[in-house]
Amino acid sequence: MARVDAASFVDAWVNAYENGGNQSDVARELGCSSANVSTRAKKLREAGVELPELTITRGVKATIDVASLNERLASRLNAG
Repeated sequence: MARVDAASFVDAWVNAYENGGNQSDVARELGCSSANVSTRAKKLREAGVELPELTITRGVKATIDVASLNERLASRLNAG
C-alpha cells in the first residue's frame, strides 16, 4: 500500500460507511489489500479514533434463504 495519511484513510472509511460499503471498498479506493485496511483500522481504533463499523461481507452479499437451501439439499440427497 502506498503511504496513505490518516486523514485520507478516514475519508475513504467514511465514504464506505456512508454508502453502505465494507473494508474491500476502502481497500479499492486506497489501492491496497483488505488486510491492510483492517490492520490500519485496528491501529487507529487502538489510538482512540472512533471509526464507525462497516458492514461485513464474507463473499456473500445476498441474504441466504436457509429453508430453501435445506429443502434443495433434502430433495437432492433423497433423490439418489
